[in-house]
Amino acid sequence: MLRIYLRLRISQNIARYDIAPTGELTYMSIHQEIAYWCDPSHQELFLIKPTLGGEPLRFPYGTREINRLIEGPWADEAEEIRSGKLWEDFDRFVEERLIGVSLDSPYKKPKDTYLARLDPGRDEVWEIRSRAPKPGIRVFGRFADTDHLILTNWEYRDPLGGPGSKEFEIEMRKCKAGWRKRFPTYDPYTGGSAHEYVSKAAFPV
Repeated sequence: MLRIYLRLRISQNIARYDIAPTGELTYMSIHQEIAYWCDPSHQELFLIKPTLGGEPLRFPYGTREINRLIEGPWADEAEEIRSGKLWEDFDRFVEERLIGVSLDSPYKKPKDTYLARLDPGRDEVWEIRSRAPKPGIRVFGRFADTDHLILTNWEYRDPLGGPGSKEFEIEMRKCKAGWRKRFPTYDPYTGGSAHEYVSKAAFPV
């Protein structure tokens, strides 16, 4: 009996789904799924690279929403300037600079926290905290693997209210929905320490 299996097609214009004559059910790995969504023919994810060029040492991927935020078009000059500062903050992750990672302090995070797992931790929703200049920005995402972060949505900090607010819950739901849309057969990556999420140049806060 023929079964549907999923595998990455290297050449363009070949369907993502095919029929396996062997009858064996095969799934793409999460990295192949990411590559699929980065393909220009159906692009839903964009690898965020350093602002000054070069190849990333860590691998954040942004949805179209995140890509528009850093690449434009912007609503006005103020948004353009603030988005440029956010991209510089992404450089800290991309270029493997030292960052503070919080796994277990969802409500009281030190100011040097760059990346934080939100409550409840079992949902594996994270935020990148871009604090300066005002207004602050929070970018939400989930890890696909160590050093591989899928960024799905964002919001200015002030409208989010306090930790655990309804507004935070809405953004977390958006993040989980964005993940399910692109990776319906995969759970987000789960680790037990900061270095299981960020392999180098990270310290727990």
